[in-house]
Amino acid sequence: YMYADDLAHLTSNSALPDAEEDCQQLANAVAQWSSEWLLDINHGKCEVIHFTPDPREIKRVAPRVFIDNQPVPAKESVTYLGVKFDRMLNFHLHAQDVARKVGSRCQALSCLSGSSWGLKQSDLKQLFNGFILPVATYCLGGWGAYLSDTSCARIERAILRACRIVAGQHRSTPAEAVHLASGIPTFETLRRRAIVLSQEKSLRLPASNPRYVTAAKPPPFRGTRPTKKVSTRSLAAATISAHQQLAPLANREAIEPWPIPPWHSPSVQFFPLLLDQTNKAADPATLLTSAIASIQRHSPWDLCYYTDGSALDGCSEGGCGVVVTTGPASAPIVVDTLPLSGPAVCSSYDCECHAL
Repeated sequence: YMYADDLAHLTSNSALPDAEEDCQQLANAVAQWSSEWLLDINHGKCEVIHFTPDPREIKRVAPRVFIDNQPVPAKESVTYLGVKFDRMLNFHLHAQDVARKVGSRCQALSCLSGSSWGLKQSDLKQLFNGFILPVATYCLGGWGAYLSDTSCARIERAILRACRIVAGQHRSTPAEAVHLASGIPTFETLRRRAIVLSQEKSLRLPASNPRYVTAAKPPPFRGTRPTKKVSTRSLAAATISAHQQLAPLANREAIEPWPIPPWHSPSVQFFPLLLDQTNKAADPATLLTSAIASIQRHSPWDLCYYTDGSALDGCSEGGCGVVVTTGPASAPIVVDTLPLSGPAVCSSYDCECHAL
């Protein structure tokens, strides 16, 4: 796997010596390729880790891999693309980092809050969404299902602290009331949302895609005793079955992009810009005048249709509507209104297209 200049090799085998040999061959290939292209490998950033579900192998097994005859240090945890992987893939170290980062950013957020001089709650919530929430939800669909209850509670407390700052609530206020007052969901809700989205996206990919294979088929168990660890697949299935309004997800449809964008349709002509290139930065009176002039240039007409559509949080409980009018755009006469409901799970874009 390679992203920019970050390279990761992954090999799997039931026997550690065979896994070491496979990994060594990959390391030799990288070293040879780098030598041919006159690239220097930063040996100080090279690491190797042994993932295993057997806790007895944690202390007694350390893989040995060499690059340019230099040993690659074996680590208890490695960080790749911002996610910290530990040897048993419990992600408890990553959860500690997330809770620590959220806590430190809460201190910065508290400096901007105050009953008499601080920012408004809407501004604090916007700061939370842009400054703290991305830290807690980064790649959450990949590692969130494997967290222990202790790790989840650690991040939950950090998120709750931020919610208290946003809502201006005391420490004695019940957690449910704090989340309700701040309008910020719990970490458990965020975790299950990310897991369901990740699972459903994976199951809509081609059958040959590694993400589909991982999501559709359980991996073989290797260990001396059963584990209580859940998977993304099982947690996503439990979340979907617990919400009856998401039942249509059982009949999945492949994600097919528009072959032709609606605004490039040969039978319909679209005018996405106003007549004088006015944008949203203009004042409402200027926008209204420009919109009326842009509509009026296409007159005369028998009927004029105004459409709109949106979804709650851009993903559920969609709806749209159509207003039919006659007369000039400056003084329209409403002939009919057509309210339309959308599906339980949809996007605002789907609702807009449905209205059109």
